[in-house]
Amino acid sequence: MTASRALVRALPFLFASLPLGAQATAQPDVQSKSSPIITVAGKKFRDLNRNGTLEPYEDWRLSS
Repeated sequence: MTASRALVRALPFLFASLPLGAQATAQPDVQSKSSPIITVAGKKFRDLNRNGTLEPYEDWRLSS
């Protein structure tokens, strides 16, 4: 089996291991004047409800 065929066979398994909605996107410039900024896994997010945890609606990596 060639290397390219092995890669094609492995692609579904590689993508299946990603969490839903996860995409390889660049970190946007996160700024806030009224909400605190929290860091999760090296990424910055606005903590809109100020509870200190990342909620799905605060996660810019997920689709709306």
